[in-house]
Amino acid sequence: MAAKKKTTSARAASGEITHDIPGGQATFTHLRRVKPRRRREVELVTQLIGPMLPTIVKAREITSGGRVVMRDPKKKGASVEMSRDDLRLLRELNDATAWACLQSWTLKAGLPETPDDMLDLDPDLYDALQLIAAKLYAADVDMTGDGFTVDSVEDENSPTGAFGGTPER
Repeated sequence: MAAKKKTTSARAASGEITHDIPGGQATFTHLRRVKPRRRREVELVTQLIGPMLPTIVKAREITSGGRVVMRDPKKKGASVEMSRDDLRLLRELNDATAWACLQSWTLKAGLPETPDDMLDLDPDLYDALQLIAAKLYAADVDMTGDGFTVDSVEDENSPTGAFGGTPER
């Protein structure tokens, strides 16, 4: 089931985005607005998946062992072959992003407490959250140049300094 995006002007201005999900609606915030404790999971997996991420985000299809595992005909990038370990990291990235950005939902069940809790969700709900997470991640990560950055990590004026840098004390 495809998730539809709905926003209100007040929520859009605050960085909140509401999507229809199986059984209700969920409100997300952009990754760049997520508190560091929740964003850390996303950053750790991003570092593991490394420089292939810009190619993956733009890929028309992703294959593994010669089989198509993901396809988005709207994208213009080439087909990308990934190992099973790399696919696992990509799924972990989507789980971490969905968990970090998910602010609330109208479902009776409580929100997942950890990225791993995402794996215990109803399969249709999980798939919808994975799709939303992939779009949120791609929208919030700068894929220009030779690398990729999350804006708040690259901000040299942030309390932790620029990515790879040392905080000023």
